[in-house]
Amino acid sequence: MLTEEVYLQDKVIFITGATGTIGGGFLSYLVQNFYEVVKEIRILSRDEYKLSKLLEEFRDYKKISPKLGDIRDLEVLKRYTRGVDVLIHSAALKRVEFGEYYPYELVKTNIEGTKNIVDICIENRVEKAILVSTDKAVEPTSTYGATKLCSEKIFISANLDERNNFETLFSVVRFGNVINSRGSIFEIVKERKAKGEPIYITDLNMTRFWITIEEASRFILKVLNIMVGGEIFIPKMQSSKVIDVVKVLYPKASIVETTPRPGEKVYEKLVSEYEQRICFEDEDYFVVYPDIINDRRPFQNTYIRNLHKVQNTQSFSSKDSLSLEGLDPFEKA
Repeated sequence: MLTEEVYLQDKVIFITGATGTIGGGFLSYLVQNFYEVVKEIRILSRDEYKLSKLLEEFRDYKKISPKLGDIRDLEVLKRYTRGVDVLIHSAALKRVEFGEYYPYELVKTNIEGTKNIVDICIENRVEKAILVSTDKAVEPTSTYGATKLCSEKIFISANLDERNNFETLFSVVRFGNVINSRGSIFEIVKERKAKGEPIYITDLNMTRFWITIEEASRFILKVLNIMVGGEIFIPKMQSSKVIDVVKVLYPKASIVETTPRPGEKVYEKLVSEYEQRICFEDEDYFVVYPDIINDRRPFQNTYIRNLHKVQNTQSFSSKDSLSLEGLDPFEKA
């Protein structure tokens, strides 16, 4: 199997949502570890202020090429992706509560924008494309989760598009909550601790899966090496109660339980009940291999034949196997 360094040699990489948590984290990881290897890194954001701040941070790295634009704009994407080898699609509208009030805004970005990404990848013959998704796409209860489920389906089926037929390989990575991401519980708790304010939690039993930005970045690169197109990759992540995270970060916090926000889940799942029968596992990740892909390219003919089939009794819920062990990139405030 190719190493990440060999695969990235002389590649042009395009990152959507490059000023977001995952997109920006992946950019930093590439620069720190593979900058001398890659040919060019194009970064797309629709936020000119955030893009300018990112350029200040990386002003000495001439291989980074900034692009101002929106994934809703197909014509702009066509120009920006000519000559691209690898595309990481992390752009999305992700605020769960806002999605309940403005659902079509999420549809335009998370669904129609993803369709634009697929179209330009096929047209410009991008080698590999990875969609960054979320555990909220599993049996969704929110507009955000539903639109990310649709975006996953769009990416998976793109492998079979009559214009494509696996020439561009499309796969998905599905993550839990990213530690220290903007707007996360970590940021909220630290801000409230600094002010001595109480912490509001919508359900004291709420649990979440956690992953660090570096872990997510390493996983994306791993997937680039092994993907054959059509898979949904899920790293094995730890879960914990949200209130336990609060207690680690802000031990003296006054906790106030409120009512759940629109669309919010108490527990998350990594794999749906339907997906369990088409799910395989390795030591540190799961991979869902959809029926429509298996019909065209049977898993027995890929690396998946060497993986273990998951057990029907296996739990994929964040309410099970709770642990804070090893989760100290929390950087206790």
